[in-house]
Amino acid sequence: MKKLLLLSAIIFSTSVFAQTDVFSAARSGDTKAIAQLYALNADTINAENQQGYTPLILACYYNQTAVLELLMQYKVALNETPNSPTALQAASYKGFKDCVKLLLDYGANPNIVDANGTSPLIYAVQFNHTEIVGLLLKKGASVTYKDPNGFTAINYAENLGLTEILAMLKSN
Repeated sequence: MKKLLLLSAIIFSTSVFAQTDVFSAARSGDTKAIAQLYALNADTINAENQQGYTPLILACYYNQTAVLELLMQYKVALNETPNSPTALQAASYKGFKDCVKLLLDYGANPNIVDANGTSPLIYAVQFNHTEIVGLLLKKGASVTYKDPNGFTAINYAENLGLTEILAMLKSN
């Protein structure tokens, strides 16, 4: 009985370690650690930290494309629950074009909104990420979606004087 309890404790502590440490590995781009943690517990790649961020979101927020590619090989969930953070929002906000492209190619929804009611397209417009706006539009991002303030991506582009982005949005 003691051996069974000890084995259970080791498995549990390994699982907790994997669930916690995977976030640091995703932020820092440590693909070796991600692979090791995945081997210990495949569910680790879809874990959420206290802020609701997954390793995928953190990899995209810190522009860790190698981690993103590895997670996609492991068939990571995109975490596209409305009103929660997503990897596509993080990459669009930060302006990481390669992450946005990889996510969209993987099937990320360009129209999901976060808890603020902000879409990836609106983030890309607000931060003047022209190339990302183009990528999102090609994958069907809505130019007519209104955020809780009643503004569309077009409204933000007009208010910010972003003529190139405004032309892209209006031609869509």
